Amino acid sequence: MDLNFGEIIVNPVSRAFFDEYDENIQFNQPEIVWSIDEHQWNHEKSIDHFVVVEGVNAKKLLKDTVLNGTPKLICKVRKVEIYEVDEATLLCVAEEQDLNYVASISDLLNTFINKANTATIISLQRTSDFKADRIPDGCIIRGINSKLDDVEHLKPPNFVTGVGGAVSSKRLMNSQAFSCYIIYIDIFDKITVEKILTHLKRIGLKYDENVKIQAIQEKSNLYM
Repeated sequence: MDLNFGEIIVNPVSRAFFDEYDENIQFNQPEIVWSIDEHQWNHEKSIDHFVVVEGVNAKKLLKDTVLNGTPKLICKVRKVEIYEVDEATLLCVAEEQDLNYVASISDLLNTFINKANTATIISLQRTSDFKADRIPDGCIIRGINSKLDDVEHLKPPNFVTGVGGAVSSKRLMNSQAFSCYIIYIDIFDKITVEKILTHLKRIGLKYDENVKIQAIQEKSNLYM
């Protein structure tokens, strides 16, 4: 596993991992809110693929495609939702912007994170967060442990943060299979949305391709 410092931070309490983590802030511990009877959820059930899509527009991006139709909401922790896409795939839609909660949220989701045979993380970030000598135009995709040959490796000083970073870190520390893709974008225009959805399809998330793809009206900040 070829990882260099700065690409993924293993220690979940380091400033680099949480970026703006403030250990002096007092806050209430988050709790899981189940959308189904918790006892109905079979904790012994096998999970083949655990997918995380993270960013403040993540749900808007997915609601008419991957989340349209049969996916079932299992539970929610603050602004993080877990859906059962099919019998073997769970989708985590993460829009949590307060990094002080990330460690607690990821601990509550350990059952899902640790049980999966493999995990794929998609982190949507601002282009301004991408550090390189030359910034390419348009949508930039970089990967850690990428299974896609055409995706370039994420290089220092860039790193993964948020729920996606926590999931990647846990999988790394437990020597469990995972791939992480960071998508740097400025706007969610139609071309960019189509490119992101194509990437989701390549990692195994299926959706009705007859759905009309539209641009997304953005919130004030794309991510965090």
